[in-house]
Amino acid sequence: MAKTPTFKSGTQYGDLSAAEMRHMAELASRVERITHGPGITISNTNAGIHFSLDPSFTNPLPRDKTVVLTVAPADKAYTMLVYPVRYKSIPPVTCITNEEPDCGIEIVDDPIVAYPDFGRKAVDYKVFVSATLTATTTYLTAYYAEGTWQVRWPTGGGGGSIPVSIIASSGAKRLKVQPLKWNEDGTALIDDGSQIYVNTWPDRLSTDYTPFVGKPDIFQLVNLVGQPCVYHHIRFTQMQPPAGVQWGGCE
Repeated sequence: MAKTPTFKSGTQYGDLSAAEMRHMAELASRVERITHGPGITISNTNAGIHFSLDPSFTNPLPRDKTVVLTVAPADKAYTMLVYPVRYKSIPPVTCITNEEPDCGIEIVDDPIVAYPDFGRKAVDYKVFVSATLTATTTYLTAYYAEGTWQVRWPTGGGGGSIPVSIIASSGAKRLKVQPLKWNEDGTALIDDGSQIYVNTWPDRLSTDYTPFVGKPDIFQLVNLVGQPCVYHHIRFTQMQPPAGVQWGGCE
């Protein structure tokens, strides 16, 4: 590729090679064809070409949103509905000092139709459903990519727990459980939607839960480092004392 020639005093037109003149013509043509993307303005004056930021420009890509999932996705759904949230007042008041059950947070805007994160299904997010905002609500992050909203799978723990009953074991470290919820008057737990598959506690096998299959025992389903796991507990059997033996509680 020809280089841009260096002009010296006395340089004549005939001193330039065809390749050098062609190279200068190409450079001039490139300058004439300068274009710019969104947010940039170009002004061409006698003083030169100036690039500057357009003050009226707004980023066309939506920012990440903090959202909540209020309704469980269907088993074979590709998407889910999530609601953006915000603090009611700024500066925000934390749950520690705020007596409101929703911790000073409210739902805003219309729901967003979002896809699950990479490697996840929409139904996997059922463990994060919270019909109302409370101190145990799991807040998720929706990000915009490839023309769609996607909900990032949490990589940390936290977010409260969901009561479940054990339906069956499914592999060495998997369980089939039934999510539960309170009935309208808050006196009993009832089935909450479809049964789902989740993990056992890390140091437990599915066989450890066998004594509880089909029983009324209630377990906690929690988000443990980004994975839904069933917290294990042990059922203690109390023996019936022999007839005539007096017994009582321990203090």
